[in-house]
Amino acid sequence: FVLFANGGQQRKTFASQYGILFVGAGLRQRPPLGGAVCAAGMSFRFSGAYCECRATDSRGNVMPFTADRLPLRLALITEGRERENSLLSLGSRDLDMTTPEQALHIRDLMKSVVDDVTVFFDLADFIQQAPKLHDAVVWAHWNGSRNRNRTGYAAAICEIYGLRYVGPDPYARLIANDKSLSKVFLRRAGLESPASVLVATPTQVDLISALRVPVIVKPNMEGSSIGIDQGSICTTMEEAKDLALRKLGNFPEGIIVEEFVSGPEVFISLAFDKAGSFRWGCSERIVGEESSFLINHVYDYNLKFSRNRRV
Repeated sequence: FVLFANGGQQRKTFASQYGILFVGAGLRQRPPLGGAVCAAGMSFRFSGAYCECRATDSRGNVMPFTADRLPLRLALITEGRERENSLLSLGSRDLDMTTPEQALHIRDLMKSVVDDVTVFFDLADFIQQAPKLHDAVVWAHWNGSRNRNRTGYAAAICEIYGLRYVGPDPYARLIANDKSLSKVFLRRAGLESPASVLVATPTQVDLISALRVPVIVKPNMEGSSIGIDQGSICTTMEEAKDLALRKLGNFPEGIIVEEFVSGPEVFISLAFDKAGSFRWGCSERIVGEESSFLINHVYDYNLKFSRNRRV
């Protein structure tokens, strides 16, 4: 693998301050020269701009292979249906769904580096075939819709049948999909997060008065910016209460209202091994040439899903 850094003058952003550089495939953390990272039985060693790749089996023996083919059997599980509404909107409940066309594109990309790829479009079919997949690695890309536990189904099936899979376990998925519950675990771990209240019924809307404006109003149980746009930021209590009530009608699982924190949009990826050690990478989202746009705006569904997105 070869990494190509983009040319041109580097912008004074979070990325330039903390050692993140632009590469051909997107934003990546700059690895230390000669450093190495490991994940999923594979090791990657960086030397300048090049990356050497090798895999190990369950006994730790090195398995040599060419860099363009990986010795894996993959099982991709994803949706096999069209979206509820082909016209995406703020109220769409399946923005994070993988359409059949997208699933086939993912499959083709997988086949460019792995010979054996099996695609499941139905959970029942996946369950039936699960006993035959113990030599495979499952890519759980099934999200479902309109169910607070939907993101944990595929991982739960993998756990029941003892299958290897990519991504968090069902417990972590369900916690991460519940914003209010996630904040409880953050506090227990001694990590700060913005003050917030959970509005589960219309009678709880007055709880918002305990917060300081501006606030952001969003569905408690969704991801992928479902139910979030630039109008989700409210500068008055009356505006926030009215918006929370309106959103509660579309998202009865609850609405979380949180004090808005301005600043760059940064996300961190973590990879843990069985021993508990981990590697991490950090990237900043930039909208077009406006490096400061997301400091006082939100990364909403329009920025994520519009045809001319510039993030």
